[in-house]
Amino acid sequence: AQIKKACEKLYLDRLRYEDGSLQMRFSTEAQLDVPRLVQQISKDKRMKLIQRQPGGLSFTEPKQPVDKLLISCTQALEGIISNMSGTSQAV
Repeated sequence: AQIKKACEKLYLDRLRYEDGSLQMRFSTEAQLDVPRLVQQISKDKRMKLIQRQPGGLSFTEPKQPVDKLLISCTQALEGIISNMSGTSQAV
């Protein structure tokens, strides 16, 4: 439930587990401060924008089971939300 809330706040409309990582996608209708979002994502080495997929985001922690990966990803997304909450635009 917490990961769903975090995804909604960041306009992530897809989350799936694939090849040991979580793959997410930003909604095409998301109104985000993109430069600030990219800055926040780049601070976490576990997160990467997916070049081959517009709006794609990957979260990886090697050798972690999916349940622990979901917890870590939720915490990382909540950190991004917290750091971006000072903007005048939507998160």
